[in-house]
Amino acid sequence: KGGSEAEAHYAAEWMEAIGAINDADYAAALVRHCGEKGYGPARVREKLHEKGVPRELWEEALEALPNPAGQIDRFLLSKLRGRTPDEKEKKRLCDALARRGFAWPDISGAMDKLAEEQEELRVAVAEHTNIREELGDVLFAAAAVARYAGIDPEQALQEATDKYISRFACM
Repeated sequence: KGGSEAEAHYAAEWMEAIGAINDADYAAALVRHCGEKGYGPARVREKLHEKGVPRELWEEALEALPNPAGQIDRFLLSKLRGRTPDEKEKKRLCDALARRGFAWPDISGAMDKLAEEQEELRVAVAEHTNIREELGDVLFAAAAVARYAGIDPEQALQEATDKYISRFACM
């Protein structure tokens, strides 16, 4: 504080030379800190960029980030406390998760998640276990795909219902 830019640069170089500054250690500490705050991979990448951490250090540091699925589960459990959210609250929760960095960069990630959930539903149906839970996961993933496509999932469901009703009315 109070020194010139040249003095600050000299001090930083000297500290790095004696091992007091290490970008990889800083990246790891920042990722741990962000993980403890409940941030997802996208938000942590933003923080690494914001703090000027060299990109070549990001992936190794991000390996220490907790499993996103576990973080999402803890977040949702803390918000819902066992109750089922309505569509408006689901949207708010999804938006909150996206702000925390739990969002796919494009629709392909949401499509992959939908396929994964569909496979889990197939297994549940075959084994006659937790079908309701897995079906709920499929519906939640399908709603995420709809949002990435810019479609209101409730409206799409209503239109599909209307379409099927009109088809059966003709029979």
